[in-house]
Amino acid sequence: MDNKRKSYEQSKTHEKRSLSRLKTFVPCRFQLGETTHEGRLVEVSLAGAAITCVQIPQTGEAVTVSVDLPEQQKSVSFPGRIVRVTPYISDSKGQACRFAVRFNSVTPDSIKLVQAVMSKKTSGEIVARGE
Repeated sequence: MDNKRKSYEQSKTHEKRSLSRLKTFVPCRFQLGETTHEGRLVEVSLAGAAITCVQIPQTGEAVTVSVDLPEQQKSVSFPGRIVRVTPYISDSKGQACRFAVRFNSVTPDSIKLVQAVMSKKTSGEIVARGE
């Protein structure tokens, strides 16, 4: 793909997003049907997230993403739908794919997650228990 076409494709994706995503690297779990998988949030906003993982889900699948926040005694969870899947070559952590989730709605839990990522980014900490 030439640079002009690539730039156009990226701008189309950007235009679809109503909220900016924050870069992060937070362990998470996601449930597809009855099965729970491990992954890492690599971007998050109030409206959705990008996750890297080993499993390759299908676009359109319903998913629930769960994250443990240091200041919470329980996991925060976000139901949503997979809107894009991008397989790629495995990295040093062994992840084999990246997918984007659009959350069903903005909830108090999604606000807590974004606030935690923002506060940890400004203090230089990683948002995750045990890291």
